[in-house]
Amino acid sequence: MLIFIVFSCSEANVEDSGDTGEQISTNTAQFAISWQEDGIGIEIAYGDSGVWWFGIAETEGDSPWTGEDCSQGGLLNNGETISWCHPLSLQGGFLRFGGDPEALSIGEETAMSIQSSTRQPMYYFINVMNSECAIGGAGATEYATLCDNTVQIAVEEPTQ
Repeated sequence: MLIFIVFSCSEANVEDSGDTGEQISTNTAQFAISWQEDGIGIEIAYGDSGVWWFGIAETEGDSPWTGEDCSQGGLLNNGETISWCHPLSLQGGFLRFGGDPEALSIGEETAMSIQSSTRQPMYYFINVMNSECAIGGAGATEYATLCDNTVQIAVEEPTQ
């Protein structure tokens, strides 16, 4: 199992509530991605305010898949361009492998496969309520215009 961890780069903030002088601690969302045999697990911590969406794209290989990048989209065999973006619950979600690129059940399945984990994927998270975003992965530089919050991803190789 491959495990990728994405952290948005802003740190936890401590704010003054105003009238009472009470300090309120706020945490920035943190994300974890795990490649499993049957799909991609996505976890969100401190993402309890907002509505999160997830994008993923391959940036290497003979025919990299970009149709789930929430942005540029991908070209299908019939010449049509599509762009999928996956809604997540406040805790994250799970995308099953094997989805049909032309008719994905967004938020439930992906056209990616376990082999996609070796093709320099890019991961993108966007909170549609406040535009907070995080982008990471080896292919993130190709998508740098999506989000100025580029983050490092720690990779844990699967155990044999």
